Amino acid sequence: MNTQFGNNGPGMGQPPQPWGARPQQPYNAVPPQPYGGGPGMSPAPKPVDPDKAKRKKTIMWIVIVAILDLLLFLLWLLLPSRCSRPRPDNSDSDGPTSEISEASDISEVVDSDSGELQFGIEWSRNDRVDMDAHCLEPNGNEIYWEAPTSRRSGGRLNIDNRENDRGRVEHITWSRISRMPDGDYLFYVQNFTGGRNSGVKAMLKAGDNTYTYRVTNINSYLQDVQVATVTISNGQVANIHNYIQPE
Repeated sequence: MNTQFGNNGPGMGQPPQPWGARPQQPYNAVPPQPYGGGPGMSPAPKPVDPDKAKRKKTIMWIVIVAILDLLLFLLWLLLPSRCSRPRPDNSDSDGPTSEISEASDISEVVDSDSGELQFGIEWSRNDRVDMDAHCLEPNGNEIYWEAPTSRRSGGRLNIDNRENDRGRVEHITWSRISRMPDGDYLFYVQNFTGGRNSGVKAMLKAGDNTYTYRVTNINSYLQDVQVATVTISNGQVANIHNYIQPE
């Protein structure tokens, strides 16, 4: 018997379906959806606009640069300014003081002060720079324009000579060496503003000894040049070490 024309197959001339095959879907079944379009599936990713991405990246960098500029401006405002540097308060200082006039010479200032230990500086009125006298004491305390007095040693800075009142003498003095704590007192000059100049004249008086120095090559911003170290022991000057050859 010829079974080729039977009606038990899916179609004429086709072999019968194997046992357990998936049944044929009904007529009204939903056809398979393309990727991202079926129910319960994630939507297909949208194409990226290169121009829009570039604009977004440019805006991000502009914001970052603006923030950095603002931070730099705030940092600049916090830097020490000559206009805001406080004048020394000498109301609590002990020992004699000397009035400094615009035309004072450093030797006149030292000679007119009875302090047993003194350190002074001056520079040309034509140099548009701001030099500062500093003394680093043994306990780490420092006498200079921002901290003009030392309660422990009795040292005091008479004046902060800034660029706008050139020609005056900055002068640190101690009335009695016997009252000073033992240790090394380092004296140095700092160029606060930076800028080329004709040099600084410095003078150190320690007991009966007086030394005069010429400080040169001090042109950089906040550059320090050490002048001398005075060692105090048992209320007396035990040693003087000069970093610059006295004149």
